[in-house]
Amino acid sequence: MQSKTPFSLHIFLPFIVVSLSTGFYLYEFFLRVVPTIITHELQHAYGIDAGSLGVLLACFFCTYAAMQIPAGLLCDKYGPKVCLGVSVFVCAISTFILYFTNSFYLACLSRLLIGAVSACAFVAPLTLASRWYPPEKQAFITGMVQLTGCLGAYLAGSPATYLINYLGWRDTFLYSAFAGFVLCSLFALILQDFPTDYSHKEGESTTNVSTSVIKRLYSVISLPQNWAIGLCAFGSWAPVTVFAESFGVPYLCALQNVSKAYASWQISWVWIAMALASPLAGWASNKMQQ
Repeated sequence: MQSKTPFSLHIFLPFIVVSLSTGFYLYEFFLRVVPTIITHELQHAYGIDAGSLGVLLACFFCTYAAMQIPAGLLCDKYGPKVCLGVSVFVCAISTFILYFTNSFYLACLSRLLIGAVSACAFVAPLTLASRWYPPEKQAFITGMVQLTGCLGAYLAGSPATYLINYLGWRDTFLYSAFAGFVLCSLFALILQDFPTDYSHKEGESTTNVSTSVIKRLYSVISLPQNWAIGLCAFGSWAPVTVFAESFGVPYLCALQNVSKAYASWQISWVWIAMALASPLAGWASNKMQQ
């Protein structure tokens, strides 16, 4: 007679799948924030001034913003597993390019690629969460996904500063690229787009999108509430993006005449506060049902 195991991996599979998928959100957040603590090093390496440095940092956000809607459509068409696997692989390759290149234009191209593929980092985990968890848990899970991203931003602050001081910024990028390849392997081995007992919704497919793109986009933009949500998110997130993600560390260094490590520690509190507030906001949304 076969003995029954007291625990089944199937019970924990939803948690494993959704949690692992948020690993890319942490990873890309680290990659997009870490250049802000090596601004002087980047200027010296590429022989650029402050204006060109701003262009280099902005490259990420140009393609990141442009790819938001296509990223959602791609997740619908090819599934989160494929999108996440391809995205983290491209990020790892682009980070490896940053490790060895001395070309400003190649560095800009790398940042453009990282920004483009990072567009699915938030969408894909939420797509998986909607398939593996009931609707009443979605807001809290969204908060936890945001917490993971904030953790990546925090790691790109004070911890990364000490790591860069020890290894150098290029070697830090090299090890970051290796981490991306490991994460890509985990996605290929573990991630699943659907639970085995998942009941597909009308019009949903694992291989194609039956509804035309135009109709899908129109159904989204025709709802006034979506515009209100978007404007609210922009108003709260844009200042964080501009300051904490981009120029916060060099600004505080110049304003307060403090070290890069101390300025990074100050900026880290933005991410700590957001990490704490995100799941609380999700819990409150679930509680209020609004």
